[in-house]
Amino acid sequence: MFAFEGARFQFYSISHIVPLIIIAAAAAALYFFRRFLQQSAVSKRIIGIIIPFLVLTAFALQFIWIVSRGYFNIRYSLPLHLCDITFMLVFFLCLFPNKYLAEIMYFIGIGGALQALLTPALAYDFPHINYLFFFAEHGLVIVSALYFVFVKKYHITLKSLFRAFLFFNVTGVIVLGVNLILGSNYMFIMKKPAFPSLFDLLGPWPVYLVIAEMIAAAVFGLLYLLFFIAQRKNGN
Repeated sequence: MFAFEGARFQFYSISHIVPLIIIAAAAAALYFFRRFLQQSAVSKRIIGIIIPFLVLTAFALQFIWIVSRGYFNIRYSLPLHLCDITFMLVFFLCLFPNKYLAEIMYFIGIGGALQALLTPALAYDFPHINYLFFFAEHGLVIVSALYFVFVKKYHITLKSLFRAFLFFNVTGVIVLGVNLILGSNYMFIMKKPAFPSLFDLLGPWPVYLVIAEMIAAAVFGLLYLLFFIAQRKNGN
């Protein structure tokens, strides 16, 4: 079932659309039941336990699978892609609630995971373990980020946008240093993914990095605008 190779993943096939629908439904349910969750201390405690448990379980299962099959390689297997980093932030944010981590999760978590879900840099289709981990990870990042906005009611400001964008770029510089040392390609800074992705539309290296930076700034701005409009509409 979890062989290293398998059928090639195809954009907007059934196996792509179904998890998108599931994630969208989870996000919508979180919004519509937000007031109940806000008023239920028990529900918030349960969610605060379930989310980090799912994060640890997902990481552990994938790591065990990689190591048990002899595929672990420090150049490819460290959790240093952007969504891996935000996935780890989900864990710490649940255990140690923090306004600044919540801001980062809102912008980088939603912005990065949404782009990844719409144009997955994914080689193999269902039921490959990387496919399962990819959609579980990115879906959980988005739902967790929205949970802290809808239910925990963390407020997003213009300063939040700039802090998240600074974190995004500092993280990129650090990962670039790791790539130079290891000869790796985490965050796809050194070259594009070997399989089809959004990067293919952004020009050659290093042009696609500059354009990706501009897209990130635009997405962050849009996310701030959506929060600002919703805040004004709800009067809080």
